[in-house]
Amino acid sequence: DTLRTCLFNSGMLLLNSGNPREAEARFGRVLDLGHSPSHGAAHAFYGQALLDLGRVAEAVGTWSATLQESAGDTQVEQIVNSKLADAVLRYTRRLKKRASFDNLLGAGITYLGNGRNDEASRFFSRALKLQPARPGADLHFYAGQAAFRRGRLEEAAALFRAAVPLRPRDANAYRWLSYVEEQLGHKDAALRAQLDGAASAPLQKDTTFLVA
Repeated sequence: DTLRTCLFNSGMLLLNSGNPREAEARFGRVLDLGHSPSHGAAHAFYGQALLDLGRVAEAVGTWSATLQESAGDTQVEQIVNSKLADAVLRYTRRLKKRASFDNLLGAGITYLGNGRNDEASRFFSRALKLQPARPGADLHFYAGQAAFRRGRLEEAAALFRAAVPLRPRDANAYRWLSYVEEQLGHKDAALRAQLDGAASAPLQKDTTFLVA
């Protein structure tokens, strides 16, 4: 417990002093020590370090997982929801300065993590228009999730089909494609995607931050 507390406190100091890389390492070590009363908070601030490093999808994924694991812990839920709201505000401000591919993608992911699916889809659509100049493995994957959440299954399937060759070692892309194909009644395509996913990364855990 003493080591965990020291690591957590040093991680907070590093994060507040503008050193997210070292903060990520400290919070990561806290998480490696196993579950504890501070586990949820460590996850929340670990996500903050990831966001500060520009790893927005990992940050939102971490926060989503934290909300699921800490259900009922109002303190952790308040911290995480505050982080998600701050992430939305951060990318909204960035877009006002420059509507770049990265800013549009980041905004889409943060809005998606907040459950604001219509707005997320609009950001992804704008990013897709820039896609020929800047292909993005994350773009189709998360745009597919936004389309799915809006009930647009055909659009979601098309986006996941585009995501798979861009993420050939990511079983989550195949899992999503299989699920959507199943919903559309495409049994053979669903089974094929499921098998391809198992073959692409047989040991990979499901790290997708949105659950179908």
